Amino acid sequence: MTDEQAIRWRNRRRLILIFLAFFVPALSAWVLVLSGWRPGEPTAQHGRLLQPPVPVAELALLTANGTVLQPQSFDGLWSMLLIVDGQCNEDCAYSLDRLLRVYISLNKDVDRVQLLLVVPQEELAPTALPEGLPLLRLPKAAMTGLVAPGSVAVHLVDPYGYRMMQYPAPLDAEGLLKDLRRLLRLSNEDVERDVRTGGRPGE
Repeated sequence: MTDEQAIRWRNRRRLILIFLAFFVPALSAWVLVLSGWRPGEPTAQHGRLLQPPVPVAELALLTANGTVLQPQSFDGLWSMLLIVDGQCNEDCAYSLDRLLRVYISLNKDVDRVQLLLVVPQEELAPTALPEGLPLLRLPKAAMTGLVAPGSVAVHLVDPYGYRMMQYPAPLDAEGLLKDLRRLLRLSNEDVERDVRTGGRPGE
Protein backbone atom coordinates (compact mmCIF):
# COMPACT_ATOMS: atom_id res chain seq x y z
CA MET A 1 0.00 0.00 0.00
CA THR A 2 1.42 3.38 -1.03
CA ASP A 3 1.53 6.39 1.30
CA GLU A 4 -1.26 8.02 -0.68
CA GLN A 5 -3.44 4.90 -0.35
CA ALA A 6 -2.70 4.70 3.37
CA ILE A 7 -3.74 8.34 3.89
CA ARG A 8 -6.88 7.77 1.84
CA TRP A 9 -7.76 4.72 3.92
CA ARG A 10 -7.22 6.59 7.21
CA ASN A 11 -9.48 9.41 6.03
CA ARG A 12 -12.14 6.93 4.99
CA ARG A 13 -11.90 5.17 8.34
CA ARG A 14 -12.39 8.50 10.15
CA LEU A 15 -15.53 9.16 8.12
CA ILE A 16 -16.87 5.70 8.98
CA LEU A 17 -16.23 6.26 12.68
CA ILE A 18 -17.92 9.67 12.56
CA PHE A 19 -20.91 8.12 10.80
CA LEU A 20 -21.17 5.36 13.41
CA ALA A 21 -20.92 7.87 16.25
CA PHE A 22 -24.08 9.57 14.97
CA PHE A 23 -25.87 6.49 13.66
CA VAL A 24 -25.59 3.97 16.49
CA PRO A 25 -27.24 6.07 19.25
CA ALA A 26 -30.27 6.59 17.04
CA LEU A 27 -30.54 2.95 16.02
CA SER A 28 -32.50 1.77 19.05
CA ALA A 29 -34.93 4.68 18.88
CA TRP A 30 -35.51 4.11 15.16
CA VAL A 31 -36.24 0.42 15.76
CA LEU A 32 -38.92 1.43 18.23
CA VAL A 33 -40.35 4.14 15.98
CA LEU A 34 -40.52 1.88 12.93
CA SER A 35 -42.27 -0.77 15.01
CA GLY A 36 -45.01 1.73 15.85
CA TRP A 37 -43.87 2.66 19.34
CA ARG A 38 -44.31 6.26 20.43
CA PRO A 39 -43.14 7.94 23.65
CA GLY A 40 -45.96 8.68 26.02
CA GLU A 41 -48.20 5.88 24.77
CA PRO A 42 -48.44 3.42 27.67
CA THR A 43 -50.04 0.74 25.52
CA ALA A 44 -47.12 0.77 23.05
CA GLN A 45 -44.28 0.05 25.47
CA HIS A 46 -43.98 -1.02 29.05
CA GLY A 47 -40.66 0.56 30.02
CA ARG A 48 -39.52 4.16 29.87
CA LEU A 49 -37.73 4.91 26.60
CA LEU A 50 -34.44 6.75 27.11
CA GLN A 51 -34.03 9.50 24.52
CA PRO A 52 -31.34 9.65 23.39
CA PRO A 53 -29.96 6.21 24.29
CA VAL A 54 -27.03 6.42 26.73
CA PRO A 55 -23.76 4.46 26.34
CA VAL A 56 -23.54 1.91 29.13
CA ALA A 57 -19.78 2.51 29.14
CA GLU A 58 -20.48 5.84 30.90
CA LEU A 59 -21.42 3.91 34.04
CA ALA A 60 -17.83 2.69 34.54
CA LEU A 61 -19.03 -0.68 35.83
CA LEU A 62 -16.65 -2.94 37.72
CA THR A 63 -16.47 -6.72 37.77
CA ALA A 64 -16.81 -8.64 41.02
CA ASN A 65 -13.01 -8.65 41.45
CA GLY A 66 -12.77 -4.86 41.02
CA THR A 67 -11.49 -4.62 37.45
CA VAL A 68 -13.11 -2.21 34.98
CA LEU A 69 -15.72 -3.92 32.84
CA GLN A 70 -14.87 -3.64 29.15
CA PRO A 71 -17.65 -2.11 27.00
CA GLN A 72 -17.17 -4.98 24.54
CA SER A 73 -18.89 -7.22 27.09
CA PHE A 74 -22.20 -5.86 25.78
CA ASP A 75 -21.42 -6.22 22.07
CA GLY A 76 -24.00 -8.20 20.12
CA LEU A 77 -26.19 -9.04 23.11
CA TRP A 78 -29.38 -7.61 24.57
CA SER A 79 -28.64 -7.05 28.26
CA MET A 80 -30.94 -6.81 31.27
CA LEU A 81 -29.19 -4.88 34.04
CA LEU A 82 -30.80 -5.28 37.46
CA ILE A 83 -29.46 -2.28 39.39
CA VAL A 84 -29.86 -2.43 43.18
CA ASP A 85 -29.41 0.65 45.36
CA GLY A 86 -28.42 -1.09 48.57
CA GLN A 87 -28.28 -4.70 49.70
CA CYS A 88 -29.96 -7.41 47.67
CA ASN A 89 -33.00 -7.69 49.97
CA GLU A 90 -36.48 -9.07 49.36
CA ASP A 91 -37.29 -6.60 46.57
CA CYS A 92 -34.01 -7.44 44.87
CA ALA A 93 -34.58 -11.19 45.24
CA TYR A 94 -38.14 -10.86 43.89
CA SER A 95 -37.02 -8.82 40.87
CA LEU A 96 -34.16 -11.21 40.20
CA ASP A 97 -36.53 -14.18 40.30
CA ARG A 98 -38.88 -12.43 37.85
CA LEU A 99 -35.99 -11.60 35.52
CA LEU A 100 -34.81 -15.20 35.55
CA ARG A 101 -38.31 -16.22 34.52
CA VAL A 102 -38.21 -13.66 31.69
CA TYR A 103 -34.82 -15.00 30.61
CA ILE A 104 -36.03 -18.61 30.56
CA SER A 105 -39.21 -17.63 28.68
CA LEU A 106 -37.12 -16.39 25.73
CA ASN A 107 -36.62 -20.02 24.68
CA LYS A 108 -34.65 -20.15 21.41
CA ASP A 109 -33.61 -16.49 21.74
CA VAL A 110 -32.04 -16.97 25.16
CA ASP A 111 -28.51 -16.93 23.69
CA ARG A 112 -29.11 -13.39 22.41
CA VAL A 113 -29.72 -12.01 25.91
CA GLN A 114 -27.71 -11.74 29.11
CA LEU A 115 -28.78 -10.94 32.67
CA LEU A 116 -26.49 -9.01 35.04
CA LEU A 117 -26.80 -7.88 38.65
CA VAL A 118 -25.36 -4.48 39.62
CA VAL A 119 -24.85 -3.71 43.32
CA PRO A 120 -23.17 -0.78 45.09
CA GLN A 121 -19.41 -1.03 45.34
CA GLU A 122 -19.68 -0.27 49.05
CA GLU A 123 -22.01 -3.19 49.84
CA LEU A 124 -21.07 -6.79 50.61
CA ALA A 125 -21.67 -9.28 47.82
CA PRO A 126 -24.97 -11.18 48.07
CA THR A 127 -24.46 -14.53 49.75
CA ALA A 128 -26.64 -16.56 47.39
CA LEU A 129 -26.86 -15.91 43.66
CA PRO A 130 -27.96 -18.11 40.76
CA GLU A 131 -25.05 -20.00 39.29
CA GLY A 132 -23.41 -18.17 36.39
CA LEU A 133 -25.06 -14.80 37.10
CA PRO A 134 -22.45 -12.04 36.57
CA LEU A 135 -22.13 -9.70 39.55
CA LEU A 136 -21.09 -6.13 38.73
CA ARG A 137 -20.37 -3.18 41.00
CA LEU A 138 -20.96 0.54 40.77
CA PRO A 139 -20.21 3.31 43.29
CA LYS A 140 -23.41 4.15 45.15
CA ALA A 141 -23.05 7.83 44.22
CA ALA A 142 -23.06 6.86 40.53
CA MET A 143 -26.50 5.28 40.87
CA THR A 144 -28.25 8.64 41.10
CA GLY A 145 -30.79 8.85 38.30
CA LEU A 146 -30.52 5.13 37.52
CA VAL A 147 -32.66 3.81 40.36
CA ALA A 148 -34.78 5.27 43.16
CA PRO A 149 -32.97 5.42 46.52
CA GLY A 150 -33.15 2.08 48.30
CA SER A 151 -34.98 0.50 45.37
CA VAL A 152 -34.24 -1.57 42.27
CA ALA A 153 -34.60 -0.91 38.53
CA VAL A 154 -33.96 -2.79 35.31
CA HIS A 155 -32.15 -1.17 32.42
CA LEU A 156 -32.31 -2.73 28.97
CA VAL A 157 -29.11 -2.37 26.92
CA ASP A 158 -29.09 -2.90 23.15
CA PRO A 159 -26.47 -4.96 21.24
CA TYR A 160 -24.45 -1.81 20.57
CA GLY A 161 -23.96 -1.03 24.26
CA TYR A 162 -26.62 1.69 24.72
CA ARG A 163 -29.08 1.89 27.61
CA MET A 164 -32.41 2.38 25.90
CA MET A 165 -35.22 1.34 28.29
CA GLN A 166 -35.74 1.61 32.05
CA TYR A 167 -38.15 -0.37 34.23
CA PRO A 168 -38.60 0.89 37.82
CA ALA A 169 -39.90 -1.12 40.76
CA PRO A 170 -42.28 -2.81 41.10
CA LEU A 171 -40.99 -4.65 38.06
CA ASP A 172 -43.49 -5.28 35.28
CA ALA A 173 -41.89 -8.55 34.20
CA GLU A 174 -44.62 -9.42 31.71
CA GLY A 175 -44.29 -6.00 30.09
CA LEU A 176 -40.52 -6.34 29.93
CA LEU A 177 -40.87 -9.74 28.28
CA LYS A 178 -43.25 -8.34 25.67
CA ASP A 179 -40.91 -5.42 24.93
CA LEU A 180 -37.89 -7.70 24.70
CA ARG A 181 -39.60 -10.21 22.45
CA ARG A 182 -40.66 -7.40 20.11
CA LEU A 183 -37.12 -6.02 19.96
CA LEU A 184 -35.64 -9.46 19.33
CA ARG A 185 -38.13 -9.99 16.54
CA LEU A 186 -37.26 -6.66 14.90
CA SER A 187 -33.51 -6.93 15.45
CA ASN A 188 -31.25 -8.67 12.93
CA GLU A 189 -29.73 -11.75 14.55
CA ASP A 190 -27.00 -12.00 11.92
CA VAL A 191 -25.91 -8.42 12.59
CA GLU A 192 -25.86 -9.13 16.33
CA ARG A 193 -23.64 -12.14 15.67
CA ASP A 194 -21.24 -9.99 13.66
CA VAL A 195 -21.09 -7.39 16.44
CA ARG A 196 -20.66 -9.96 19.18
CA THR A 197 -17.14 -10.40 20.48
CA GLY A 198 -17.84 -13.44 22.57
CA GLY A 199 -16.82 -11.81 25.87
CA ARG A 200 -19.31 -11.68 28.75
CA PRO A 201 -19.18 -9.64 31.94
CA GLY A 202 -17.24 -11.18 34.76
CA GLU A 203 -15.11 -13.42 32.55
